[in-house]
Amino acid sequence: LEVFERTFTVTAALNVLSLTYFRLGQLERASGGWQQALEILQSVNSPVTSAYVLGNLGGVQESLEQYAIAQQYYEQSLALHRQISNRDGEASVLNNLGSLFYNQAQDDQALPYYTDALALFREIGSTFGEARSLNNIALIDARQGRLEAAIARYNQAIEIYQTLDDPQGEARTRRNLALISAQQNRFDDAETELRRSLALLDEVRAETLSDADKITLFETQQDIYRTLEGVLLLSDRPEEALVAAETGRTRAFAELIALNLS
Repeated sequence: LEVFERTFTVTAALNVLSLTYFRLGQLERASGGWQQALEILQSVNSPVTSAYVLGNLGGVQESLEQYAIAQQYYEQSLALHRQISNRDGEASVLNNLGSLFYNQAQDDQALPYYTDALALFREIGSTFGEARSLNNIALIDARQGRLEAAIARYNQAIEIYQTLDDPQGEARTRRNLALISAQQNRFDDAETELRRSLALLDEVRAETLSDADKITLFETQQDIYRTLEGVLLLSDRPEEALVAAETGRTRAFAELIALNLS
């Protein structure tokens, strides 16, 4: 029992540290930490946590665009989740595999993974996973020109995020809706969605967040400000686009200062 407790303490610390490195973009450090954790977990035969760490290692390799290596890690993770009947973990890795192929513009290979993940999340009653999968399938719909289908899925996801009181998830989805509106030259609608997204994130900023969550919030906020700047430029409103860009940079600087102080 004492050995198990020490193992849990060490691997938990390595996981938190690696996750922080990952979100800061220090991918080699993140990979090193998770590799250490995996070696420890495998030495004590801990398939549950090993499955999650393998998934994290897959995420690092995907970020490094080492897609073949990422796929190997994801498939090892998927096999372990299935071995221990962890259906939520299985669905999450299916989503990751879908994103792996989506990021390589291989939509035909990505879609079955996303569809299987959506079905599994619905089967086990994971509404958060369902919303994420709907978003992912909608991204493919949008890229393939099936805009109405994409809009319908995004709206389904927004309803779920509102039920879950997840303003970050709703904000990210509204940004995706804004991209479709811009694609259809409905720039006023796009701007409305983006400003609603920023208002939602302002609510989150008042909460007490971990450093890792602050980094995620910061990245989401920056994506939305960049999209807003682009929409305003397309609307022939360069002065307002400049204001959006400057506001985004000011917020970024303030968030980074706050993160460093914490």
